[in-house]
Amino acid sequence: MCDCETTGLDVESGHEITELAAIALNAHDFEPHHAGKFQVFIKPKNLEIVSAGAVKVAKESYEKAMTDGVDAKVAMRHFMEFCNKVNDKQLDSTRPYLAGHNCPFDYKFINVTAKRCNLIKSDKDAPWHYHFIDTLPMMFCLFESDPTVNRWNLDTLLGKLNMKRSGTTHGAMEDVELTAEALRRMLKFFRTASKKMKIS
Repeated sequence: MCDCETTGLDVESGHEITELAAIALNAHDFEPHHAGKFQVFIKPKNLEIVSAGAVKVAKESYEKAMTDGVDAKVAMRHFMEFCNKVNDKQLDSTRPYLAGHNCPFDYKFINVTAKRCNLIKSDKDAPWHYHFIDTLPMMFCLFESDPTVNRWNLDTLLGKLNMKRSGTTHGAMEDVELTAEALRRMLKFFRTASKKMKIS
């Protein structure tokens, strides 16, 4: 599982990661992997294009990035080391999958940042898999007929699963912990349902 807090929505225009967090899970039982957790704050450089909305949503994360954040290249090197630790067998086929809610957003920020830091040349060079797992379409599969669902964001998903964040602002580590638990619950439901259903 991974999650990013950023200075805006468009990595191509120069918006940057301010916080990157991840939790390693075993694929077979969704329990914590021995690689554990990862968290890093990254000090942004393109301050002239920082989105006020992004700062408002992740205020504490942004403030910590400004005071304690490290250079993006240092942060991404550490994240790559974490991914290699998850990949016990060090095989191309066992690279970890990045997973999250609206994961294409985080995946793109992570890949573009790694490329800008000259740590990878293409998506297939990364120590994480070039495919990802997104809880948003999983949420749609479960709740598409629910008339009370009119937004497909993480907060709505948490509410449907009787979960919620601790405060009003976002932090990557809390978001990734909550999304990991949401993923566990949904995948366990899908596995249970698949055992009971006979689809012909």
